[in-house]
Amino acid sequence: IYIPLSMKPPKKTPQFKPNIENIIVSASSLSSEFKIKLPYHYSFEEYVAKLLIQPRGVHILFGSFSDQLKENIIEIIKPHGLSSKNLVHLKWVESLGDALQEMNVNLFLSTFPLSGGQTEVEVMSVGIPIIFHSNYSSPNYAMQDLVYPEAYIWRTESDFDTIIKH
Repeated sequence: IYIPLSMKPPKKTPQFKPNIENIIVSASSLSSEFKIKLPYHYSFEEYVAKLLIQPRGVHILFGSFSDQLKENIIEIIKPHGLSSKNLVHLKWVESLGDALQEMNVNLFLSTFPLSGGQTEVEVMSVGIPIIFHSNYSSPNYAMQDLVYPEAYIWRTESDFDTIIKH
């Protein structure tokens, strides 16, 4: 038996705004930091930093991200002329989908090595493209079957770099 995830629909009709003035406004969401702290080859904060550095945008962290993680990201981006102004943290929002739209987010980076199923559904409900990591340990950890086939799925660093260059 398959029971699909569901949630309240967003307050507004999705109005995806890709690359307004060539600024990437990306975001990630987390309900529990253990999802990104498991031993793994790739570091979540390093990939948030890569996403900030390449297009020189803004990244919004929604949820339970630690101060240490934010400091680590800022230290990585500083030598590239970026600062804490490029990293925003909101600990709680009533509706992720509504907040993503209100903040003009145009790209969503899923957490890894574990991602959140409800988060993926909520992001897709407002039509924002997703960068999704295919967990090399187990596809079940990442819940890849929940994202649409055209999502930006990366497995290696080279895959990720190719995605953010386009």
